[in-house]
Amino acid sequence: MTCMQPKAIFTHSNLHAMNTLTAALMCAVFVFSLVAPELSAFAQEGGTVKKLRNRAEFSVVDTSGNTDLFTLSLKNTLEYKFRPDLMGTWNLSALYGEQDSDKNAERYSTDLRFDYDLATTYYSYLLGGWLRDRFAGFDHRYHIGPGLGRKFLIGPRHFLKAETGVNWTREDYIEEGAEDFLEGRIYGQYDFVVSEGNKFFQGLEYLLDFEDSDNYKIISVTGVTSTLTRGLAIKVAYEIRYQNRPVPETVEKTDTTLSASLVLSY
Repeated sequence: MTCMQPKAIFTHSNLHAMNTLTAALMCAVFVFSLVAPELSAFAQEGGTVKKLRNRAEFSVVDTSGNTDLFTLSLKNTLEYKFRPDLMGTWNLSALYGEQDSDKNAERYSTDLRFDYDLATTYYSYLLGGWLRDRFAGFDHRYHIGPGLGRKFLIGPRHFLKAETGVNWTREDYIEEGAEDFLEGRIYGQYDFVVSEGNKFFQGLEYLLDFEDSDNYKIISVTGVTSTLTRGLAIKVAYEIRYQNRPVPETVEKTDTTLSASLVLSY
């Protein structure tokens, strides 16, 4: 019987990535610690308790042998309901990967969103965000813009909504150059509650540069979640990110990610 020697997980590049991710999470915790007292005080006004929810996702893969593979993914979603008709959402995401000691993935993003209910099935939103994904050609990508949404199905088992909006977008590329443009956004999401604690979901986003119709992007996320215990679940998702006009042209148009994550909610 042959025994496989364990691989040293914490290589220099892994440690660098871990330090970066840790710093980002510490910043997020620090910011939250500053605003939490105000949120808590606001939540108690009038004796009415508002809902503050947080969802953290974590997945890691480390293999050794014929192929050395290391992948780390962290996500966090913080939601705060200011009023029955006003919701704020803050998302953080980080992805890092290595294969045979060569870095093959590194993506960081954050976005802040506010949703305001106009009626039972209609709502407006304001969305702003930042992305850094050098493997996809983006040194930095910023976007901000308003939009409208409609809920076509609101349960109890089927949920369907669609959104349309406009973003001001700036893209700084890994090669010299940057672009500012107006971007149309169309988004749809379908959720199906298979059974208590088990859900299927599908999200699809389409982004179109109004000045250059060849510059469009499609993001699809398909997955399932299953509750293990109260506050703990497992999530399996498949994400496709497609850009029709990457800069530079040597960048692959399509990135895919298959992940299995533990989800902690509170």
